[in-house]
Amino acid sequence: MFVGASKNIGGGFRIGVGTRLGSKKKGMTAEQKKDKDFMSFLSTAQKDMNEALVTFIEANGEDFKKLMKSKVDLDEVFLNNDDYKEFKETFDDAKLKIDKIIYSGDSGVYAKRQITNGIFEIKNFIDTKYPNFKPKYKIGSTGGFFGFIKRVVYGVILLTVALISIGIIASPSKDKTTTQVHSQEVVK
Repeated sequence: MFVGASKNIGGGFRIGVGTRLGSKKKGMTAEQKKDKDFMSFLSTAQKDMNEALVTFIEANGEDFKKLMKSKVDLDEVFLNNDDYKEFKETFDDAKLKIDKIIYSGDSGVYAKRQITNGIFEIKNFIDTKYPNFKPKYKIGSTGGFFGFIKRVVYGVILLTVALISIGIIASPSKDKTTTQVHSQEVVK
């Protein structure tokens, strides 16, 4: 497993798994279920950290989508922002806790508690500095990988329907008076 985070908007906070969670046997083992539950927990942590990042960016007058497209370094954007320095420190501390836990392979209650503490330090910072601020950009609005797959499937369905419709519209009409074929019998 790995977790990566970057201060570039385009990079974001990522979680990936290098182990298989499924099995050829029916059902999952207790260890596989524990790993799957922990990955779900990490996914929630990822979403919370990304929401905090978006909130910070937009609360400080920047457009998240524009920054994401430009892939600008946030250190440059918020060079003279004292709140950014504190936010980055809190964010990096939470990321370091997650990195250490994943490196250790711990996925138990203690690990979840440590990650939760780090996430809530970030949330506390955001709630204290920017109470009741609601960002325009919503995390998950792009759908991620599964959203991409969903859009591709919908696109293929739409294309298929369009091609069928064009085929029906463009096909020659069958008028019985003009399409009758006279059959001739060959006699030997």
